[in-house]
Amino acid sequence: LVGYVMSITSKNGYGGEIKVAIGVSADGKVTGFSPLSHGETPGFGAKMENDDVKAMFVGISSGAEFDGISGATVTSTALREIVDTAVWARDVLTEVQ
Repeated sequence: LVGYVMSITSKNGYGGEIKVAIGVSADGKVTGFSPLSHGETPGFGAKMENDDVKAMFVGISSGAEFDGISGATVTSTALREIVDTAVWARDVLTEVQ
């Protein structure tokens, strides 16, 4: 098993729900992050779509490791929640196998 790809939704975005596709390796590190839908503010929370922001997720294993998006505190908190949920789900799925 190499890892998991999952769709995670947070209801805590500044503009409502944030839904992302996120990959988590077998050792619990984020391998990819791709926003699927959101209602975040252009120029602030919507920066999650920028390649440099998406790259900030690769290699982290906890939401606390994500520095966040300047000026988008609520969005950043929701994205940290998504990372923590994905890593938790990976832990649960690994235990089941």
